This record gives sequence, C-alpha cells and structure tokens, in this order.
Amino acid sequence: MLDALAVAAVADPLVLDAAEAHVQGPGWYPCWLRFAIALVRAESARVDLRSGLAVEALGLLTGDLRPFAGKPRACDLYAIHPLIEETVRRAVVHVSDEDWSQAWETLTHVSRGISTTLRGELGGPLPADLLLSIAVEQATPARRASVDEAIHSEFEQQAGGRYYSDLARYLLTRAWLALAAGKPAGAEARWLEACRFLGPV
Repeated sequence: MLDALAVAAVADPLVLDAAEAHVQGPGWYPCWLRFAIALVRAESARVDLRSGLAVEALGLLTGDLRPFAGKPRACDLYAIHPLIEETVRRAVVHVSDEDWSQAWETLTHVSRGISTTLRGELGGPLPADLLLSIAVEQATPARRASVDEAIHSEFEQQAGGRYYSDLARYLLTRAWLALAAGKPAGAEARWLEACRFLGPV
C-alpha cells in the first residue's frame, strides 16, 4: 500500500488527495490512514522539509484516541501491527534532533491513549516498549539523555502493575542504549537489574 502511495506522490500528487478524501469515520484506524498518506508526502518532499512534515504527520495519529471506537477498532488491528510499526519507524527516521521532543511527546500521547491492558499485559498498535525500542534505535548523541529518562520514567510508572518480564524488557532497553553510548559498565548494571526480574542471579 505505502509503495503504491509513494509512486503516486511522485507521479500524480492529486491521487493522494483523492485517497485522503475517502478516509472517513470514527476511531484511530482512519487517523493512521491519514498519517500514512501524510508520511508519503513527507518522504517525497525536499530533505530540509521532511522533519517538519513528519512531525505534522505524526500529529494526525492523535485525532481519535479511543481504543474501542470505530470499525476496525484500534484494539483489533493485530493483523496490521507490523505495517503500523513500519510507518512509525519510517516517520521517526526523518525527525531532526530539534523536532525530536515534539515527535516523542506525540507518540507517547498516542501510545497511552490507544493501548489497552488485560491482566497486566499491555496491548495495542503502539505499545510503550515498541516506542522505546524505536527511540533507542534513533538515539543520536543529542537525544540519548532524554531517551534514557523516558525509559526510566516509563519503568517507574509501570512498576506497580506489569509483569516482571515487561519490566525486565525496559531495563534491557536501557542497557541497549548504554551500549550504543559506549558505556559498557552502565549496560552491565542494567542487564543485572533485568536478570533480577527474570530469576535469581
């Protein structure tokens, strides 16, 4: 779908307008479709414009954050989770350090809005652990401190109601970030913390 839209963005931009006009209805799914169209526009724009356009595209994901509204509902999008993840990754690649804070705030807001919890297990198209892994992948030197703080903050907020395996995943994500920053001692410390959640050390 996205490849076809990308070709259309170059060959005939009016095709994107027509596609967008057909996206209607309540719920988060139409918001994601609008975002996907805007993402293709951003990717076909001049390089110096892509960060701002990518941030604007991400903003479209906030249009309706009711996880049980619409058809399909946000909580029922299992089959396209990989595609949703791909589009978010593609958008984040274009975000500059200057725009990172705004983009991250938007993604966090979306994740918390459309995620659902069943017996302590977090689900939805954009769960927090997925966003944090994306943030680590895109953590430039200028972003590392804020990304580490975001992981720590999420860990603290979720500590009382999540499975130990989920909490260990947050710690392992921080270890991954420490390794990327060239801090093996910090990575080892986080790894040992994660092991304590997974079993006796």
